[in-house]
Amino acid sequence: TQSSDGGSAKGRSELVLYSEPSRRAQARRRMVEMFRAGVRTDLGPSLRSFLGELFAERQAMLARLDDEGRFDPLVSQWTGDIPRLPKRTFEELSGGGRYAELHLGGATYLIYPVERGSLEGQAYLLVQTMPETEDEDHRMVGELSRMLSVQWERVERSSLLLGTWEVDA
Repeated sequence: TQSSDGGSAKGRSELVLYSEPSRRAQARRRMVEMFRAGVRTDLGPSLRSFLGELFAERQAMLARLDDEGRFDPLVSQWTGDIPRLPKRTFEELSGGGRYAELHLGGATYLIYPVERGSLEGQAYLLVQTMPETEDEDHRMVGELSRMLSVQWERVERSSLLLGTWEVDA
């Protein structure tokens, strides 16, 4: 850029650093620790603990669909009835980059698909959100769903997909 007197005007640079909100920073740090843990470690207990910490006293689960199209929890801190959704919802969610918000009985639930690699269908993260944490919850559930997609082979090898008799054996 040239100034009006023909000289060269120097552009001013500015760098501003920000801190993430503490809840998000702690959740990301914990998520990285969980997925960095040895590839031979069972992801189930860590994931159960992570959901319990991040979404304390709220409904949250990682589920796959059973043969009848209902949520089959793999990791859950869900109490009460699990919502049933029409098949069309899951068809819509399978088109990449989609998520859903379910408004049910005064509560709002986020539903994010988790790609399962070579397996047919997807798994889903369902989390109850609150108005004061909704933006953060979207970010964290979205990130967790992507991390689970990348690490799905570990999920498959964990105790999460095994029946109780298989875990006991």
